[in-house]
Amino acid sequence: MTILWVSDADNTLWDTDNIYAAAQLKLLSEIEENLGIKFDKANKLSYIREVDQHISKRHHLGLRYPTELLISALKKRLIGTPIQAAVKYSLASGLESSDSFSKHTAQIFYNDISVTPPLRNGVTEGLEALHSNGATVVIATEGSITRIKRHLNEHNISHLVALSLEGTKSAVFYQRIAKLYQSKEAWSIGDQLTRDVIPALEAGFNTIYFPGGFNPFWQKNHTLPNETIAVTSYNSGVQSAINP
Repeated sequence: MTILWVSDADNTLWDTDNIYAAAQLKLLSEIEENLGIKFDKANKLSYIREVDQHISKRHHLGLRYPTELLISALKKRLIGTPIQAAVKYSLASGLESSDSFSKHTAQIFYNDISVTPPLRNGVTEGLEALHSNGATVVIATEGSITRIKRHLNEHNISHLVALSLEGTKSAVFYQRIAKLYQSKEAWSIGDQLTRDVIPALEAGFNTIYFPGGFNPFWQKNHTLPNETIAVTSYNSGVQSAINP
């Protein structure tokens, strides 16, 4: 039986985390300067990401919510507003509260995160091995499908991918993919237990966990399922599927 290989993109195919980290720290510095406040916390990135994750947890677009909302919430946090109140204000106000500073700073952030991220360990080798073995590769993302396709082209690996899909990852999402390729053995690989592993497992997939640098708070309460294979290289995951 040939393989259906469903792969996450961000922080699985390529290292998006470091690019986002640099852009988020730059964003905070811009807000500090705008407010005339010097933020002296030791771990600024954790501070930003706590706000970021609380917004994405409550916004219908998840991690794709508009950056202006993060700017609005961080402004409130920097003047002492508790995180839940800051997030609530940001979500309630929406884009209506965005001033010229917020819009300009958000555009800079978008530009900063649009650079091509480097591939993670073993990605090219793994995708080529799948191609050589007649596997069908599907890229599944909760991010922007346009950006994902651009990165695939920039890394010259788009010819190794049969299909790219954008959507909220759930068991139903994976079941729909599996129905497109019912004659194949279904595998899923990704860096997020709650997005790439658990829902795929519920849909009947074999699952591979390839952890990256991004570890949101909602994932910390979940443990690795016994059936799931954990790897430190993308190609190691591929070999687990090809040579079980």
